[in-house]
Amino acid sequence: MNRRTARNQRDTARQLQTLAELGALPPAELAVSQLEPVFEIAAHPANAEVQLQAAVLLSDAYPTLAPNDPEFAQRTHAVLLRDLLQPRKALAHPSCSWLVLTHLRAENLAHIPWRSAEEVANAAECFYGICDAGVTSDDSQLRVRDLVKYAGARFADQQNWEELFHLLARVQLPADLMDADLFRLRSLLVLFEQRRVQRMRRLLLLVMVAVTTFIVGASPLLFMLTENGYRSAQGQPPLGFFGALYWSIITAMTVGYGEIVPHTAHGRLLAVFDSLLGITVMGVVAGLILSHVTPRQLP
Repeated sequence: MNRRTARNQRDTARQLQTLAELGALPPAELAVSQLEPVFEIAAHPANAEVQLQAAVLLSDAYPTLAPNDPEFAQRTHAVLLRDLLQPRKALAHPSCSWLVLTHLRAENLAHIPWRSAEEVANAAECFYGICDAGVTSDDSQLRVRDLVKYAGARFADQQNWEELFHLLARVQLPADLMDADLFRLRSLLVLFEQRRVQRMRRLLLLVMVAVTTFIVGASPLLFMLTENGYRSAQGQPPLGFFGALYWSIITAMTVGYGEIVPHTAHGRLLAVFDSLLGITVMGVVAGLILSHVTPRQLP
């Protein structure tokens, strides 16, 4: 057993002992100051089991202490909010799930610093997973709607449109749960997607122009430069521009009749590069043609 494992076991035993001693006391006899070690343990749990015990203890003490101590209520919320960001089995416990569903309402969910759509999706799975604790599926769906709405608003404020797109695509909501805020987020996302497509089309046009210029201009000149020296040494007539242009186009189209072939290493590398460019261009052109002949559907 290495030192790290031994230290972790000692920390686990120490934290579990502290939680067990405090958990043995009735919640009515606990003072907020006595629960300070619990918050420290919840902030740095040795493992998931310790995290579960800390969250359960705070949840059990919440009904007694929170009404008279707003700071305790806020700190307890913070513990469970962290669990929503990185869901653990603590939230599946009845005490914790009751606190989440009863007290972590929209005004609290709005302040979670979501970083990715995956975190929001995990939190949504948490809400669906604890719907057995005396909560209907409709209420769970309302909580998920609030999650999506406030997390989406945060992503929109940060202009993190990719995460917003992944969020709305990953966490599906019934049409009857859509409200004005969600429709606004969806409209913003549609505008972003249209602008993104326009930027990609302009970039694609520039790439197509550059590839075409290379195939019909630079590639023939490079082929003449790399091959005419070899051809002269072999007593063959040098290639002219139109002969090199013919070779460049045929190579880019991956036809390869074989009348003109590269003999030098640089010429063969140029042939490989021309072929890759030609395959790419033909694939893009085929996709563009298909998009114009396929019937469009309204979203």
